[in-house]
Amino acid sequence: MSRGCLALALAAALALPARGDDRRDLAAPLGLGTDGTIRELFLDMPIADARAPRAGLDVRWSMANDWSTPTYATDGKRTLNIQTDEQSDSLTFSARVPWSRLLGPGPALGERALFERLSTTLDWRVTQHWGGWSDGAIEWWHGFAGFYNFERNHYPRNQVHLALGEVGGHQTIALGAPEVSFGDVALRTQYLLAEGGEAVVPGQPPGARRWGVSARLDLKLPTGALSHLGGSGGLDAGAGLLGTWELASFLVGHAMASAQYWSGFAGQQPLQPLPFHWTAEVSLAFLLGPVALVLEDRVVSAMFDDTGLRLAASPAGDPAPPRLAATAWFATFRAQNGITGGLRWGRFTLWFAEDWTPGSNPTGVYNWFYDSNAPDVEIGLGYSQPL
Repeated sequence: MSRGCLALALAAALALPARGDDRRDLAAPLGLGTDGTIRELFLDMPIADARAPRAGLDVRWSMANDWSTPTYATDGKRTLNIQTDEQSDSLTFSARVPWSRLLGPGPALGERALFERLSTTLDWRVTQHWGGWSDGAIEWWHGFAGFYNFERNHYPRNQVHLALGEVGGHQTIALGAPEVSFGDVALRTQYLLAEGGEAVVPGQPPGARRWGVSARLDLKLPTGALSHLGGSGGLDAGAGLLGTWELASFLVGHAMASAQYWSGFAGQQPLQPLPFHWTAEVSLAFLLGPVALVLEDRVVSAMFDDTGLRLAASPAGDPAPPRLAATAWFATFRAQNGITGGLRWGRFTLWFAEDWTPGSNPTGVYNWFYDSNAPDVEIGLGYSQPL
């Protein structure tokens, strides 16, 4: 389905009407979330430009490769099983509408009217969970560069094995075959708090500002089914603060800090996520003529609490692994940091993301950082159309 997803994304992009280029679009942050089989079931808050809102459409295809060996954890009374081994190919559709497009400018509020400060973005995603094609390429890269292979060579390539639940009990996630999921709907409402300065990046429309600060309120509506990995089955909410500043005519910086509340998996589940989460992100866009190089760093809090838990032997009697690196432990119970590089040419953006988190890793090859492998690697192609 990956080729079909990409073809559909390109067809949708080419069907949109053309419009003159805007250098602010070229310097925008990538606006990506943190993928991963379990994490993407809950609310994620991607970064955005913090200045006055404009209407636009986005279509994105992305491929993420998650990896872990079968992992077992126990609190002495019960044993949990966790595994994330898949490739997921997603199509994401986003529509951003300033309120002034629907309601007019509204009451005067400083230099901009109230509804000129407000916008709402609707996000929706469809994903194919499958074995994919990327395992061999990742293993080749690990071997070529001399990296630790996370025990990938001990398991069949390009298969899907997803699990989260209790051994001998209820399984929240249990997938061993390809599955297409239709995701939750996210509504992201942004309000411009303050702006100022004359824009220094050339090629922007009249009235463009050099800096801006905005607040965000996001809601995730439980439209996707947990049984098909479309969503958690609960209503999530988050609030954030965003800032944008044109540092120079060729460099634009963006930053965001946010907090989220996850309502948890629907129904009685053996393992529920922590209710409160946080995200911090910075983005730098380097403008090189018609091209922009975008570099981003994004850190998100741990999904679950590991208090009282420890790695356990498998039901077959295999001992607990001596290393955490190949297990799902880091992805499930630790914070996750992702580094992304993007290349934007006009309305098209290509990106590559890798996870790399500074922190204690006493059983790893390197003991001062760890990889969650959720996902191990992500690539994507997007098209943005201002309206």
